Amino acid sequence: MNARVRTLAAVGAFLCGTWGVAWAQFSPLDGFETSADRKARAEASSAPGRLPELPPQQPAQRTQLVEEDVFLPKPGGEGLRVAESPLYQVAGYDFAAVQCVFQLAGVAQRVMEPYVATPENVPLPLLIQLVPATDENRAGPPYWMNVGAHNNVTVSLRWDEKTALRDACEAVAAGLLKQSFLSAYGPERGQVPRWITAAFGLQTYVRLQGVRIDGLQEESAQWGPLPLTTLFDGNAPDARRFADESFWFFRTLQQYSPDRLTLKRRLERLTLENDRFLVLRECIPPSGETPAQAQVWWSVTRQVRVTETPPRVWTIAQSREFMAQSVLIPVRVDGQDRMMTALELWPYRTTPEVKVAAIERMRLMRMKTNMINPLYFNAAVSFSETMEALLAGREKVLKEKYERFTDDLSTALALEDVIEKALDMPLGPAGAKPAPVQAPTAAQKTPHQ
Repeated sequence: MNARVRTLAAVGAFLCGTWGVAWAQFSPLDGFETSADRKARAEASSAPGRLPELPPQQPAQRTQLVEEDVFLPKPGGEGLRVAESPLYQVAGYDFAAVQCVFQLAGVAQRVMEPYVATPENVPLPLLIQLVPATDENRAGPPYWMNVGAHNNVTVSLRWDEKTALRDACEAVAAGLLKQSFLSAYGPERGQVPRWITAAFGLQTYVRLQGVRIDGLQEESAQWGPLPLTTLFDGNAPDARRFADESFWFFRTLQQYSPDRLTLKRRLERLTLENDRFLVLRECIPPSGETPAQAQVWWSVTRQVRVTETPPRVWTIAQSREFMAQSVLIPVRVDGQDRMMTALELWPYRTTPEVKVAAIERMRLMRMKTNMINPLYFNAAVSFSETMEALLAGREKVLKEKYERFTDDLSTALALEDVIEKALDMPLGPAGAKPAPVQAPTAAQKTPHQ
């Protein structure tokens, strides 16, 4: 048993951490292609691997899958699936993938609505097409966008086993923003700043997986802030870092805006006016009078957001590391410094050194229990109960609590591995199935009181 705990502690100390939460649920299609005027879209789009003109809907069959021949080869004999809302469509060959991205687009739209003018009517809805990956498009960016002669927007998202949720969120956000800007400002002024696209992409990503905010903080804390001129011009070579910085700048604007309508107006000014530093100076006085002062303000504010905003609950990785450091207790027995488990301490339970060490370890665990991630909560509680039995001199109860603790810790480590694999699973390909999740054990079904 002691060897088991030592092994669990070692595994826990080195196992890669992760976050938890699923991001979307599938729902029935709201509808399929209904407009007869889709030829203009197909002719206007010149993206490699584009989906061509969509077949018209059959009368009185709203939920019938489209099985007509299309320009792209049909993988595995599958036909084209299309899901539609008044503002956007999602087209692809895999039913589940289309549903997945269709729901994602709905989340992105709700994220943007308070801050971006949503067009009431569009001549053609945004088309998001899931393009099967090829050697040609795999070498390029994960998505690309085209605007047709009628201001119709087409976003092509490369879809395969490596498609990442974060990329899909940015692709959908890019299309919706472009559609909104074209409708509000026209083609001449409808250019969407890169930082706004990246910010809303990550806003959508965090809305779907809220626990990812801790990872963004840790990632952003590893590098310094980008210059505001780089952020406004959108010329940073590192796309991931640029997206992170854009996200924190948007969050900073939220912090300094009294309400959503005010932030909406400020975003519009930052988009349309040439002197963005003047906009900052007029809208956010603490940003200073000069670009240099604005950079200092941004650097300090950003640093606070990425380093001094403590999470209410530790991440899974932080909780695991704390448990791994806690299960072996440093004590001095028989004139030697040793790292011992609770069971190994039993013969020495009456010595002053062991009593002090056990009391301090139990006190520390109880102080931190409310901060521990729910995945490791049971293990933290059973560890405290184990130490309590040790100090009370109840050998039988000690063995029972210790066995319960090792079971709780084993369960937590196993579930963490399952969560890690599930969160790392890409959005595609067609027919991909998630790894099976084992039924919870009795320890999971009955949490400690």
